Amino acid sequence: MDAIKKWTPHLYEEIKGVSEGSGIQLNKIMMYQLVDEMWNNGGVVFEAHHCSSIGVDNRSSGGLVNYIAQNVDVTPFYHKYQVLLQIEDEATQTVKYVVTVPGVIGVNGLNQHLGVNVNTLMDLQLSASGLPVCCVVRGVLDQDSFEDAEAFLKEIEHASGQNYMVGSKERVASFECSAVKVAAFWPDSTHRYTFHANNSLANDTYQPEYINYLRDSLQLTHAEYIKDKGRFESLKARIIGNESTELETLKEVLQSKDNEADPICNSYTWVSTIMQFHEDHNVLFISPGAPDSVLYEVFRVEQTNGPTSFTNKVSTSSNPDILLSISRKK
Repeated sequence: MDAIKKWTPHLYEEIKGVSEGSGIQLNKIMMYQLVDEMWNNGGVVFEAHHCSSIGVDNRSSGGLVNYIAQNVDVTPFYHKYQVLLQIEDEATQTVKYVVTVPGVIGVNGLNQHLGVNVNTLMDLQLSASGLPVCCVVRGVLDQDSFEDAEAFLKEIEHASGQNYMVGSKERVASFECSAVKVAAFWPDSTHRYTFHANNSLANDTYQPEYINYLRDSLQLTHAEYIKDKGRFESLKARIIGNESTELETLKEVLQSKDNEADPICNSYTWVSTIMQFHEDHNVLFISPGAPDSVLYEVFRVEQTNGPTSFTNKVSTSSNPDILLSISRKK
């Protein structure tokens, strides 16, 4: 709670509001926010998550738009509960979309400037005094530029090991964050694309328990353990070397099951998102389920710069059941 009050105090107030509105004790609602922190602090469970993320910087090679995309893979008890929050802030004239489950303040999302995806990295050092992942996600979405988002990720103390894939119309990058280090991962020197599963690739500040687990239980090093991981190798095969990767290719990747033992689209896939960044608007494509069987809905945030104000026009899909709207008045 101290970290939330320090780095994102408005989110502490929002969590209190969830508690008051639901009639559920604050400590219980607070614990409910700590999805990754419960895994990380509840015992040594290093293969519990299955998310796959992609970032594509088409602008760097003369393409039209940048993308970040993700299959959010979580345990089945979440699977009946997909919610997209449309959060409007009248004071700042901003709109953000936040993918989540009822009661949790955020899993991933998009605003008019940037978007963020997440991948659990349980091999990295954690901190009981750090900022939990849900608040990091929302903290990133409070930023007005890619540079501000990167600075936020490097400034805070992280409670859990996590990869944050951040995208905007200017840049895309993948930040592996532990309690003591932030490191960017690029699969090659082109920096045209990046992708991630659930093992650290650039950040070497490992949990001691993780190293002990590899040594004592598996007799492996970290490099040996992550070699030939199914989803990562599938992402690598489908993305690396592409001059430009567009929307339909990303859908095909997120629907794919190349590796039978560890497919990108799998029984844990709860939501699939693709975020597209244009000069004057951003678009969220969201499949509320496994994308090989559930169609993508489309949500759009337009930017209009006037002489004294900044407004957003929101165009949503035809499915109202997925959307909850929150207006935050200061």
